[in-house]
Amino acid sequence: MTCALEPRFRCVAYDQRGWGASDAPSDGYNLQNLADDASRLIRTLGLERYVLVGHSMGGKVAQLSAPQRPVGLHALVLIATASPVPQHISEEARQAQLHAYDSREMALAAINFLTVRRPDDATVEQLVQDSHVGSPGAKQAWPTIAAYEDLSAQVTKIAVQTLLLVGDQDGQDPVELQQREVLPLIESTRLEIIPDCGHLIPVDQPLTMAEAIATFLNAVEERRWLEREPGGAAFEHFQSPRRPAQGTECNGAGNTPRKLDALRGAGPLVAESWKNKKCWYINQTLMPDLHRIRNGSFLKTCTPVLL
Repeated sequence: MTCALEPRFRCVAYDQRGWGASDAPSDGYNLQNLADDASRLIRTLGLERYVLVGHSMGGKVAQLSAPQRPVGLHALVLIATASPVPQHISEEARQAQLHAYDSREMALAAINFLTVRRPDDATVEQLVQDSHVGSPGAKQAWPTIAAYEDLSAQVTKIAVQTLLLVGDQDGQDPVELQQREVLPLIESTRLEIIPDCGHLIPVDQPLTMAEAIATFLNAVEERRWLEREPGGAAFEHFQSPRRPAQGTECNGAGNTPRKLDALRGAGPLVAESWKNKKCWYINQTLMPDLHRIRNGSFLKTCTPVLL
C-alpha cells in the first residue's frame, strides 16, 4: 500500500508499543497511551500537515487522537476500524480474541477468519511471525481493556474530513456495525464498502485501498484550495446533495464519493503530503524516549527525522 502512495505522499508506518521492534513496557497499553505515542512520533518527525490512517485497533486509536485537534491534522482515514463504543461480542468470540496468538494454529485460524482471499505463503508466514513477536501485555490489552473503552462522546468532536473503508465480508467489524456505531457519530464522513474483501483490507486489497486513500486526499486538497477562492466554499464533491454511488454511503456534509472496486488499510500510518520528493518508510516507532533506534543509517539519509 505504501509503495502505491509513494509518488504522492510521504508515509510513516510504525509498530505500536509491545509489537514488532518497538519496546514493550509492562503496562501502558490503553488507548490514550497509544494515542500519546502517535502524537509524540508526529512531533518528533516535525510533521506540519498530515493525515492519520488507522486500521482496526489502530483506527480506534486514531479516533481518540483526532478529536484532540492536534496541530497539522488534515484528514482522517479509518480502515475496517474498531467501533468507538465498547465491544459487544459473544463469549466464544471473546475467547478467540484472548487466545488468537497462543499458537501457530490459532494465528492461522485468525488469518482465515479475517481475510477473504488466501494470502500467498510468504504473507502468511509474515503475519504469523508478526503475531508471535507481541509482548504479553500488548496481546492482552485489546481484548481486555482497549476494546471496551467508550469513545462515543469524543468522536463527535472530530472536525476533519474522514474516509471510512470497510470490506463487504468483514466478519470482525462488519458493514452493519460501521453504519450503526461509527458513521452517525463522525460528521463529514463518507463510507465506502469494498467488495470481495474481509477485515484485513491491506492484505486482501492493498492497491485498491491505496487508490481510495489517494483519491480521497486529492479531493480534500482540492476542496482546501477552492475554499481559498471567493465563493469556493461550496465544493461539489463534498457538499452536493446528489445521490451517492452504489456501494457508498454518506454523512455530514452530504459527501458524494465515487464507487471504487476495493479498498484496504494497514496498521497505524501517518501520511504527509510530499509531492515530488522521495518517500521514506519507518517500520518501528522511533521516539528516542520510548523506543529503540534500530536503523542508524536512516538518520544519515533523512536528516529531518529525529530517530
